[in-house]
Parts: sequence; C-alpha cells; structure tokens
Amino acid sequence: MPRLVPVLVLALTAGVAAAQPASPAPQLVVAKVSGGSLVWGTTDVVPVTVEKAVPVIRDGQTVTEKVTVTEYRTVEKAVGFKLKELRVTDATGRAIPADRLATRLGDGAAVVLHTGPLPEVYRRVLKDDAVVVELPGRPAPQL
Repeated sequence: MPRLVPVLVLALTAGVAAAQPASPAPQLVVAKVSGGSLVWGTTDVVPVTVEKAVPVIRDGQTVTEKVTVTEYRTVEKAVGFKLKELRVTDATGRAIPADRLATRLGDGAAVVLHTGPLPEVYRRVLKDDAVVVELPGRPAPQL
C-alpha cells in the first residue's frame, strides 16, 4: 500500500502539470504609440548607495559617524519598442496595423504583452478586441 500512494499522486497531478503553458503569463500594461514606438511605464527596484549619519557610542560618548549603506528605491521608467519590431494583434489573432493601433490606444489603453506567441489558454480569457503585443526575443523559461 505505501508504494501505491506516490503512484496515485503522480497519476492525479499529471493532468494539472500538462495543462500549464510553456511560458510565463502575459503582462497587462497601459501603453500608447509615440514617435513610431509603443511605450509604457514600469517600475523597478534599484540599489542606491548613500551616506548616512549613524549614532555610535565611543568611550561612553554618543558620536555621529558617516557610513555608506545600500538602500533599495523604486523608480519609474518608460519602456518602448519600435512598432516595426512588434507583432500586434487582437485576441482572435488578426493583425492591427500601426495607424489603427495609434488611434485605438489614443493617450493610453490596456494592452497584453507577451514574449513570443500568446498561448491559447490565455487568449481564451481575453475579449475579442483586446490588443495583444508580441515582444521580440525568446520567451523566458517557466519557473
């Protein structure tokens, strides 16, 4: 009986593992067309080296010393790709030309970003008029 349990667990979970797409989930951002590029904002956490005054006790006296420390700060930045480098479609897979994309997005609208073709499992949950942007490059390996 103890040997049967792992076999049952594997048999029951095999369908779950097979249903997972081979690439990470797409990203949803607000983007617009500017100067022939699709641009959107993002935030990053970056290390910053700063000097701080820290109270230290020396010979029974509290003195202030400067120390160098690394802090992490959130910064906003713009990301963009030339439109000619991108494949832009609606959720059904029909191409959206650059001139129509600019009109459709206006001053900013939600788009779905994905590296490589968007797996069908994600396309099924999108409305037909959703804008899907295929970024250049190889899809990241699934974690």
